[in-house]
Amino acid sequence: MEDSEIVLELVKSLSAYREDFISHAYSTMGFLLLILGWIVTSKEARLFISQNHLTAKAAILCLILNNIAYAVLSFVVLGRMRSIVQKLDSIGDYKVLYGHHEMSTWSIWTYIGMQTSVGLVIIFVLVSVIRKNQIDPPQSGENSPNIVG
Repeated sequence: MEDSEIVLELVKSLSAYREDFISHAYSTMGFLLLILGWIVTSKEARLFISQNHLTAKAAILCLILNNIAYAVLSFVVLGRMRSIVQKLDSIGDYKVLYGHHEMSTWSIWTYIGMQTSVGLVIIFVLVSVIRKNQIDPPQSGENSPNIVG
C-alpha cells in the first residue's frame, strides 16, 4: 500500500471517529432530554417515581454510571484519534487533509459537560419527586404526586 493510500485510509478513520462521536453525543443528549421532559410533564411518571423509590434510585445510579462510562469512552476515542494523527504525522505533513477532523481535549470535555449537566438535572428532578412525596405524601384517595418544585 502506498503512502497516499495509507493517508487516505487514516483520514477516513479519523473522520469516522469524529462523526460517530458527535452523532452519539447528540443522540445521547436527545434521549436524556426526552427522559427529562417525560418526568417533568407526566403525572403518571412522577406517581411511579414517588411510589417506587428503589427504581428511582436505580435510575440515578444508572445515570451516574452512564456518565462515567461516557467520559471514559470519550477519552478512549480521543486517544485513538490522536494515535491516527501521530501515524499521519509520521508519514508526512498532511495537517491540511486531517486538521478539521481532529478533536481537542477541550471539545471532549465540552461534550462530557453537556451530558453531565442534563444527567444532573434529571437526578435533581428524581430526588425532588421522591423528597416532595416523603415530606408531603398524597392524601387518602389522591393518586397524583405533588408536582416537582
